[in-house]
Amino acid sequence: MKGLYKTEQILKIEEKTKQEAGIPEMVLMERAALQVADLICSRYERTKRVLCLCGCGNNGGDGVAVARILYERGWQVSYTIVGNQEKMTPALKSQVETARVSNVRYKEFEYICQQDDGYDIVVDALFGTGISREIGGVFLQAIQWAVGQTEHIVSVDIPSGVSGDTGQIMGTAVKAEVTVTVGVNKPGLILYPGRSYAGEVKLVDIGYPSALVDKVTPFAYYYEKEDIRKKLPPRPAYSNKGTFGKVLVAAGSETMCGACLMAAAAAYKMGAGLVRVCTVKENREVIFGRLPEAVFTTREELEEGLAWADAVVAGPGLGRSDEALSFMNRLLEQNKKPLVIDGDGIYLARQCKRKLPSGTIITPHLKELEGFAEVSVIGHPEKLPQIVSGLAADRGIIVVGKDAKTVVSNGQECYINDTGNNGMATGGSGDVLAGMTALAGMTAGLLAQKMDSFEAAKLAVYLHGAAGDVMKEKKSSYSLLATDLLEGISELLSNLEA
Repeated sequence: MKGLYKTEQILKIEEKTKQEAGIPEMVLMERAALQVADLICSRYERTKRVLCLCGCGNNGGDGVAVARILYERGWQVSYTIVGNQEKMTPALKSQVETARVSNVRYKEFEYICQQDDGYDIVVDALFGTGISREIGGVFLQAIQWAVGQTEHIVSVDIPSGVSGDTGQIMGTAVKAEVTVTVGVNKPGLILYPGRSYAGEVKLVDIGYPSALVDKVTPFAYYYEKEDIRKKLPPRPAYSNKGTFGKVLVAAGSETMCGACLMAAAAAYKMGAGLVRVCTVKENREVIFGRLPEAVFTTREELEEGLAWADAVVAGPGLGRSDEALSFMNRLLEQNKKPLVIDGDGIYLARQCKRKLPSGTIITPHLKELEGFAEVSVIGHPEKLPQIVSGLAADRGIIVVGKDAKTVVSNGQECYINDTGNNGMATGGSGDVLAGMTALAGMTAGLLAQKMDSFEAAKLAVYLHGAAGDVMKEKKSSYSLLATDLLEGISELLSNLEA
């Protein structure tokens, strides 16, 4: 698990590192510069001409240090400082003096723009993570020059113009080929639109003591592959179908059978012992034909299904008719089991005007989230963590805000998912997620094995995206279908289990 830290939290980590661990600021800066220089040396040919484009803050100091290290290694490198040099930080001034006595070439930015022959690689060290105003003036000119100069841009810590806290673009931004982010990761490098400007992101160690980092609570966090093996529940050899829980999928309508079929199949693919589909009678033949493992129940038998189940998925393809609303009302009134609400169920739950039980999981896409929370988020992905966390805290539920970078919150913690791809932006993908989340949230199988609903939702979201990544490699992002994710789940879990 990796934390995502905002600027205020990073400053606390740096202060603790200097004051409690006794590691000076210049040592941290030198380590950061060494990491950037090492990446450049390993990635590009030494015949390339390099310019370090530096601002007047400590990020600029990193850039000057990179120029010096590359110069000592025999590279053709120069550096420039953009902005009012009277405002240079003490650390930057020190790096400039060290570069001067080391004979590293400095060039005025105006000269570079008007007379220089051009550069093959630009090291972007204009701004760090704390930018809070829209870029203009000479800084705008510098970013436009860099973007027009070369595609080989290496950003130090974060592309200049991207907010490290939100991923918002502050008017304009550098589009990096690779970003070397130092010490800890930042929300702006995962959240869109910032993510699309960062290129390949390399998180590098500069010596923050882990014990001190652990004292600062991150804004959010994400999982890595090695985390997942530890979170998957064991499959004991001495077991039966009842050991792994029973899922009721209350979904589908006369014109939307596929939704309940995919949700049910995903629950089985994730290891559920039994899955019962509660839907309209017209779907019976399709369910038995495509998923013979499932138990079939009509809407009239809802109460029996709720009593039978360990966990319930409600909503995929349910429709928005008066009959569907009545059905959802009955379900919310009588259900006592862990509940996941998806798709039409989110709209219907809002119309029912009932307080959802604590711990209920809802999985809205952005339009559904806007309707449920009565907020504006479409077109503002940087707001998603705040909106999801606020809604979860206000309602006492778990919210899975589905987007290119899905956000999950229980109102106290915020998880930002870093798996998945644009091939998954297709109808039915959310239904597969709902089926997986049902498994992860059910009492028998997972909750009985000490996994609560929040942990289950995060795990399901990670696996859902990772299954999509597996299938993108096999089928491309253009032809990926929601049903392909079912195959991806099996392949992914096989690799994790090995």
